[in-house]
Amino acid sequence: MRLLAGAMSSWMMLAAPAASRAASGAGAEPPALGAPHCPWPALSGTRLLAHQLGSVSFSNAAVWQVADVLVHQHGVPLSFIEASPEARVTLSLSRCTLRQLLDKIVESATGYGYGFVGPHLVLYSTDPKWQTRIDALKPASGLRLNVSQALVVQLRRLVPALRRLGVPGLFGNPESFVVQDPVRVAGPGTVVELLTQLLGERISAVFAVSTRGGAPPESLWLDAAEPVQSLEVTAPTTLLRQRGETIQLRVVGLLRDGTRQDMTAAACGTRYVAVDKIVVVSPDGLVTAVAGGETAVAAVHDDMHQAIRLEIVLPGGEHR
Repeated sequence: MRLLAGAMSSWMMLAAPAASRAASGAGAEPPALGAPHCPWPALSGTRLLAHQLGSVSFSNAAVWQVADVLVHQHGVPLSFIEASPEARVTLSLSRCTLRQLLDKIVESATGYGYGFVGPHLVLYSTDPKWQTRIDALKPASGLRLNVSQALVVQLRRLVPALRRLGVPGLFGNPESFVVQDPVRVAGPGTVVELLTQLLGERISAVFAVSTRGGAPPESLWLDAAEPVQSLEVTAPTTLLRQRGETIQLRVVGLLRDGTRQDMTAAACGTRYVAVDKIVVVSPDGLVTAVAGGETAVAAVHDDMHQAIRLEIVLPGGEHR
């Protein structure tokens, strides 16, 4: 899935070297993503910049390709605005943090800075057009893909330097959260702030404005970082014997760095779907039997899901 996204806030911290550091809120700690016991605080603010990437090496790579590797191979929620399709970087770093890599990119590729819009990290072009303030934007609400397309149309009209910006299209799964999340974009705000509003409430949503190796002009792309590779759902028992009996599901995510993280809570972005009305499930995974029979409950995180089968055997063989 390749498309583009954002969050509702202003520049709160710029982590680029001093030469490219913006004055607005420089040095402030961005708000943490997610709840304290979820994977996301480690992917927020200064914790995200301190995230260990291990050894990284790029030879004559376009900056957009480096950003793409960070999103898809390392699960880093990094949005991106391209400065120049021709900009290339060659680097080799061992045991580097995300901050060290981004610093090296900004040092090697002219016209880049990086920082936070609210809790969301953006590697961005320092071209002034992206800091153009828009006061006359018509608010838009709806599915992320539709709102993104509407925003591009307005930016083309309101910012002459963006009159050729390409609208995002639909690629991959049309049911993905990347396309389907409800979002709202409303001014006033700079162009980059408005783009970031497309991320909505989804922590893993990211956007990119890039030619992606093609001929100009650049286009808006919607995408997602996926630090969670798989889900495991367990329960102390899968057999319930009376109406009203409860069991607590546990959801553990395997992260890209090989660690396992408890993601049972709804605050971690997990939701639960019961196949039928034999059971009801709370937002945090507490299952309550309401009728007899066999069923399944799925834990869903972003576009991943894992189900567990349950059996409810009521006294006397009663079913419903």
